[in-house]
Amino acid sequence: MILPPIVLAMGVHVPRGGLDCRKAKSPVERQICGDARLYRLDEILNRRYRAALKHVPDQAALRAVQNGWLDDDRDSCGTAACLEAAYRQRIEELRFEGRHAGLARSVDGIYTHPVGACIDEIDVTRTASNRVRFLFNGCWSPAPGQAPNLGELEGTAAFEGREARFVDASNDLGPGPCRISIRFLAGGLAVHQEGLCGFGMNVWAGGRFVKHRETRR
Repeated sequence: MILPPIVLAMGVHVPRGGLDCRKAKSPVERQICGDARLYRLDEILNRRYRAALKHVPDQAALRAVQNGWLDDDRDSCGTAACLEAAYRQRIEELRFEGRHAGLARSVDGIYTHPVGACIDEIDVTRTASNRVRFLFNGCWSPAPGQAPNLGELEGTAAFEGREARFVDASNDLGPGPCRISIRFLAGGLAVHQEGLCGFGMNVWAGGRFVKHRETRR
């Protein structure tokens, strides 16, 4: 996408629903306001965000995800290249939210991830605006036809920013608790595991999962 040039005047520019440069305080905000290309991306993102809010069934969840993106992604950048990449990725995610909210009304569904000769599966159900219930079934097999190692975990994960996070503090299998984070992407999930969760050998709750089907409950 080729972005038209714009001219900013710090202290006098009146924003159109995006970052208010008259109130910019953080180094990242000042960097965006001083870069016409980044400021243009901020305007595009905010238009996408407002449009998505009109269509999604759970506005509170989208606001939480957006605030998490500001804190965890945008504000962690130290260069213009990092900021541009973060903005473009988030704009694409919001574009997907706005276009497909009527088709996929929630995050509920079955997601799959191939692991060698096996397929990991995670069943996700939203139980509240800030929580999801998940059931992970994982496996690992060295070769087709050989008996796989299996692992299963069920729990409730709470949204923290853009991710839903689960912690099993009672798990004493490793130096730290079992932690599972679920990041919701366009058409799928990014799942990350920390610590040992009691699965069979080489079974791990991690990777990019693709939505296999919606669930109707």
